[in-house]
Amino acid sequence: MHLSKGTLFAIQTYQWQCTDCKVCLKCNSPAQEEKLMFCDFCDRGYHNFCVGVPRIPHGRWLCHGCAVCSLCGASRPNLEGKRGRACIWQPDWDEDAAGNVTTIRTLCYPCFKKKKGFSKGEEDDGEGEDDEEDSKAEAD
Repeated sequence: MHLSKGTLFAIQTYQWQCTDCKVCLKCNSPAQEEKLMFCDFCDRGYHNFCVGVPRIPHGRWLCHGCAVCSLCGASRPNLEGKRGRACIWQPDWDEDAAGNVTTIRTLCYPCFKKKKGFSKGEEDDGEGEDDEEDSKAEAD
């Protein structure tokens, strides 16, 4: 199991459960495990029907607690009408001098651009397939 530094930090903030022991955080039931989805940032489990998702999504999914921009409070990752990376929540974390994660947060794409110092017309246009979490995970 490969977890990013941000996820490893997040799972230390609550009573984490391994995949075989996970229960839905909403109904507290392990039943219908084929319907359990796991947040890609905090790794908490939820039944798709308990959180109003018709079927298990392909690709990345974030729970209601993680799907909010930590800087501006947006509940959508893309406010600029772009595609590609701009439609994905951007994970961000701070590390101390020893490389230990000290804080984690979720950013919408506009706040991610501001934090990383991109300005209009710079090379990161949000169309790429890579994202910050992949870059940080590769560094692990």
